[in-house]
Amino acid sequence: PPASPARSRSPSGGDGTHEKEEGFAPAGGGQGRSASGDRPPPPQLPAGHGRQTSDPPDPIVKRTNTGRKPKRPRREENVNNSDDDAAVDGNAGAEGMNEGTATASEPSMKRANTRLAVRPGMLDLSQQALANALRSQAAIERREARDFVRRETRRLGRFRRTLLNSDEGMQWDGGEEALFIEKLRARISDQRGFVDKSRKCLNGKKLPEGGTVNMSQDEMDDEFWEQRELCTSKLEAVKRDEAELKERESKLRNDREDLLRLSRSLEVEDNHSFGPMPSFQNSRYQPLRLLTKSQTTLGYRAFDLVTSKPCLLKIVTLEAHVSDKEERLKAAAAQCERLRDPRTKLPGVVSLLDYFTSNPGDQTPTFATVWELFEGEPIETYLRRHGALSEKEVKAIVLQLLSVIRGLESNGFSLKAQDLRTSRLLLRVGEVKVNGFALLTSLHDTRKKFRSLVRSSSSLHDPEANSVPRGDSQEADEDSSDDWVSFASRAVGWAMYEMIFNKSPEPVDSDPLQAPQVPIPDVPKISQECRELLAKLLNRDSRLGVPDLSNHPFLSPPGSRASAGGARR
Repeated sequence: PPASPARSRSPSGGDGTHEKEEGFAPAGGGQGRSASGDRPPPPQLPAGHGRQTSDPPDPIVKRTNTGRKPKRPRREENVNNSDDDAAVDGNAGAEGMNEGTATASEPSMKRANTRLAVRPGMLDLSQQALANALRSQAAIERREARDFVRRETRRLGRFRRTLLNSDEGMQWDGGEEALFIEKLRARISDQRGFVDKSRKCLNGKKLPEGGTVNMSQDEMDDEFWEQRELCTSKLEAVKRDEAELKERESKLRNDREDLLRLSRSLEVEDNHSFGPMPSFQNSRYQPLRLLTKSQTTLGYRAFDLVTSKPCLLKIVTLEAHVSDKEERLKAAAAQCERLRDPRTKLPGVVSLLDYFTSNPGDQTPTFATVWELFEGEPIETYLRRHGALSEKEVKAIVLQLLSVIRGLESNGFSLKAQDLRTSRLLLRVGEVKVNGFALLTSLHDTRKKFRSLVRSSSSLHDPEANSVPRGDSQEADEDSSDDWVSFASRAVGWAMYEMIFNKSPEPVDSDPLQAPQVPIPDVPKISQECRELLAKLLNRDSRLGVPDLSNHPFLSPPGSRASAGGARR
């Protein structure tokens, strides 16, 4: 394009005169110089903007003036301007800031409320997913238990009941283990027959069958000596086979009893609910497996979906014939509050976690309690599987039971002697706990005796089946007497006897005018202090309290035991 008049030079180029528009700044380094060679003055900017014309040239300022805006000075300028505005009208600025804060906080509050509203829904979905997973796991456990029963039936045989709902008339047929035991018993019988026949030949100075008649005396003596050694060897083999036979018979008996209980438990559980168990308390507690069952009480191994912890759920149904339903429910709630009171210290008792009432206005209301899940097995089952306990273990368990009685007595609770039996005491790695549900006396119907089934190691069984029978007079005395500590102490003595000798006490009526006495066996051998304490506890006429038992030499510390012995001497 044609050059502008401001950039055209004169033809001579010597005078340096040229035409330019006012306010135009030459872009070239030396093209815009005058004839004298001086730099032309910079264009005049409005007052208050940029650098003054009298300032020396600065390349940075030049770049800024040519197109780029300085960030820092502009920011300071804005801040200064805002400060000036705030100083001019401070009240208006404060009001504006308050309005802006309130306006900005409203959307944040709405977002927070939205998040809080979404969280319960998300938590419910997670709980539902967890409940579904737990129900599936429980169904898998039940299916595996049925498969285990089918496999064990092939090994242990099949059973059939000869009497209605009676385990004593149970008959077993077949089984691989029973067949092996029969073969082992037949082999032992053959070996004993051979030994008896060889001994008769040796005693009669006759050679056994197959011997040679034409033998010298020395050869006959050697033959007799070899036959004696053979008989000795066979006798040792027979002893080993008999020991194995005894062990296998005991194991077969215990395994068949466990299989019977497991089969009954699966049958009861399937009859109660073949599918998943129903949930309780707004789906918070999800039952998984049935643990106990009676006519009025159901016990479940459940899971708390809020705390994500396993628990024990007890459901008690008050039948229609009960007249004082409301009074019982109120009394049970009061007892639960006492158990949940932090000031109530009950060592050795299963802790109560929660309780609630369902359908209080119906004819059959239910009262539910949630307990700590103590993964133990009854002492009776442990003794049957592992044999008798040592004296040290028995001492530790008795001390724990005495601590339970002392805590209940100091807090105003009572406990029946039948709740201290080995079939109801739970044992786990040397620790013993008492069922806390036994303390809720207002929920127990004492007018009727119901048969209950209790799960022990994945099997339901009747805790009263193998318990020591008691007379009706003794039960009446215990129900009418306020001295429950004496009956509980005697129950501790019976449990102590079972743990030491692995069998139930057998009272002997030596004198018709006196109460039956329980003889103490000599095997296994126990200390004299243990024998004396056991004799006192089994004596029905003795009324021993917790202090008397705690001060006994068998249960007292070694230092106090020595001082007591010195005082006695």
